[in-house]
Amino acid sequence: MVRFLCFLVLSTVGMGAIGISLLAEPLVSYYADSRIIDAQRRRVEMCRQIQDQQQALLDNADNPYVIERLAIDKLNYVPATAAAAQAVPLPGPCPKLEAALSEMDQMEQSWEPGLYEKMAQRLCEKPATKSALMLLGSSLVVISLGFFYRQSSEP
Repeated sequence: MVRFLCFLVLSTVGMGAIGISLLAEPLVSYYADSRIIDAQRRRVEMCRQIQDQQQALLDNADNPYVIERLAIDKLNYVPATAAAAQAVPLPGPCPKLEAALSEMDQMEQSWEPGLYEKMAQRLCEKPATKSALMLLGSSLVVISLGFFYRQSSEP
């Protein structure tokens, strides 16, 4: 039983080391691709929200108050009733709002790699380490196959 456990542990660790050394570069590419895909998904979701807003405006196109409100907001249209009224000065820039918006932009751009991604990047940066890991893993597999092979006890 001890022989089997030694074989199991050594061969599993050796095969794991070989697998990690072989899959380091594809793993880095996978993480980079998944970041790009997540960013594109967020952009698609934002586009869908904008499309839904535009569709809601088009659905209300027959309502003149919606058109007037849109013209006031987007085109700086001044209605005839408001032209006679006294103009109210617009408030100045809000520093809290600007800080929150800049923080949102930074949050979206900042990205912290995970533990596995850092390890894979380090392995890809150092090919000698990757080769040494593969060599050590293969030597563990050879040792486990060579020394813990069960011999038949035929007379």
